[in-house]
Amino acid sequence: MLLKKFIDLTDGVISRFTCIAENSRLDINITIGIICRLTIFTLIILFKDIKQYSIGEVIAWIIAGLVQHLYILLIEKKYMLLGLCTTLDREIQYKIMDSLQLLIGIIFLILNLRSYIEIIALVLFSINFVLDLFFIIVKIKINQGYANDYVKEGGAYQFCIGFLFGAVAIIIVVFYFVQYLDKNNPTDTYGTIWNLSVIGQSIVIVVSFSAFCSNKSEFKWSNDWAKGTLQLFNGIQVGVFSIIYGLLLGTIIMIWFWWDFHNKRKCCYQDKDKRRQESEQVATV
Repeated sequence: MLLKKFIDLTDGVISRFTCIAENSRLDINITIGIICRLTIFTLIILFKDIKQYSIGEVIAWIIAGLVQHLYILLIEKKYMLLGLCTTLDREIQYKIMDSLQLLIGIIFLILNLRSYIEIIALVLFSINFVLDLFFIIVKIKINQGYANDYVKEGGAYQFCIGFLFGAVAIIIVVFYFVQYLDKNNPTDTYGTIWNLSVIGQSIVIVVSFSAFCSNKSEFKWSNDWAKGTLQLFNGIQVGVFSIIYGLLLGTIIMIWFWWDFHNKRKCCYQDKDKRRQESEQVATV
């Protein structure tokens, strides 16, 4: 059965290249998926005004990014750190992640159909979603005659490099958007979000770079080009999503400064009241 050999159409095309090793096909397939997602994300960012995004669209993007973020950090972590690839499990897990992202896109498009482009996107997403479910069901039923598992050491070093690259790239994108915001409107919500993101993301980059330089001997380089490339793009994906961490960190810092300022101001008023009361008591005596 062909599905015992292929995970999807992309994998079928990759298998036609005899120069690609059997144990590299899955890594290449996942890498191509990440590149496609990053390309779509970049094109949308470049060709759409940030102020045209609805709250629902922003939330959908964040949730879709979070799904792949958790997939990389929780599911793919074993392969990245230990090098152990349980081929069938990884294929099923990858397709589950892909189908969840497609489902989020389908739900959003159904609720926000406004143009023919969105209708076409809905049809394509739906077809891919059904194919993913079909592949998942078939793969779960496969017990014998499947590719052997394998071990590929290293990859954490490339992941760290990719993370730093993605984290820096997304902050450059943020600076690109900031120049188009209304600087004369101090209550602009987008301006506040971007400013907090810049502050938090800058800290994330500095701390991450310092941690990497201090412990880089503990991170292993992968000599396998397919795994090394995959981990590089996994790192880029996580680095791009780290802008959410930057926003949260920037918000926490703002709240902390506000709370500290409020407490100091409160203490200052209390000291003034205390001194005034003492002065009144002395004057009365």
